Amino acid sequence: MRVAVVGGAGFLGSYLAERLTASGETILVLDDLSTGRIENLSPARRHGKVGFHTVAADNWQISEAIKRFDPDLIYHLALATPGRASRSGRHAGPHEVAAEPLRRVAPLCEAAVEARARLVLAANAADFYGAMPRLPVSETQRPHPMHAHGAALYAALRYVEVRVPGHWCALALGEAYGPRQRADSSPLAAAIAAAAEGRLLPVPESDSFALDYLHVADAADALIPAATRGVG
Repeated sequence: MRVAVVGGAGFLGSYLAERLTASGETILVLDDLSTGRIENLSPARRHGKVGFHTVAADNWQISEAIKRFDPDLIYHLALATPGRASRSGRHAGPHEVAAEPLRRVAPLCEAAVEARARLVLAANAADFYGAMPRLPVSETQRPHPMHAHGAALYAALRYVEVRVPGHWCALALGEAYGPRQRADSSPLAAAIAAAAEGRLLPVPESDSFALDYLHVADAADALIPAATRGVG
């Protein structure tokens, strides 16, 4: 298949790219490198053909780049970062936080419609489910966003449902961890980095702090069958 991977130079995206090229797929990685790194794609490039295009997920040029590639499948892994700052560098306001998820999915929906491609999205389960009394979250648990970004992300997926009905699947993933992860990207990554350097481990501010962790290799493995199975 021809597969477009948005956010493919990032932590999870590079593992998925490696899995895809090892299976013989031709891939195009689209990433603005705000958190990803070109070096992350070295394992994928050793396996097979990897194209690269520098573009942000909320830039409408991404739709044109994907259309030119004409993929059978589009992975969207650039949904997880909540809007913390506007384009001018100041702190994002409520309207910007609310609009960001839709800006990130709308161009890809149009590309998927034009290419008749399936769209697979990965999002952070904590954004959908908030503070659940029991972890891991059950498949039967209804989404219950606890903050503005989570609610806006849930609304954006309803947009996907209407725009590409029957041709999409979204996975709510636990907090991924593993090699290639930036130390500032999660509490566990920070703790691992501190331990490796012999520093004191950082302690979360709340004594009730809890996250559902998922190894990055397992997350990548889950994304592969989502390409052909599951809707919504």
